[in-house]
Amino acid sequence: HHVAGDAAKTPKEKYPRLNLVGATSALGPSEKDDERTLSYIHECMYSANITNIDIVFVAYGHPKQEFWIKRVSNLIPAKVSIGVGGTFDYFSGIQRHAPAPLVMLNLEWLFRLATQPWRFRRIVSAFLYFPLLVYKSILKKPEDC
Repeated sequence: HHVAGDAAKTPKEKYPRLNLVGATSALGPSEKDDERTLSYIHECMYSANITNIDIVFVAYGHPKQEFWIKRVSNLIPAKVSIGVGGTFDYFSGIQRHAPAPLVMLNLEWLFRLATQPWRFRRIVSAFLYFPLLVYKSILKKPEDC
């Protein structure tokens, strides 16, 4: 399935003047793929007759996309690189959005847990562990204010 290509259709349809230069799901986040990925990006830029990119969206999932951005972004003439996780799954229609009532009640995470149970550890971490860490850091006295 070509998730990136399908996901690119949505903003292109909504914003026809958008200059979307390339989208592929054929390349991976590992270092062995970097040369091919950079080649693909530069070929797309050449075909579009551009020398700079405003935004590179990277959807390898956390933490792979962050490692890839740190490793490769300085080799791409882009203003910014952003890790977008599973966003393209929604744009392409692979993943359904939570029903509106759940969204209104801020329970979209519950829908994701029900439809993607393999995310259990990550969801528990995001909704239980992270807030506890924030609360703990608030209770700490600032050392040198």
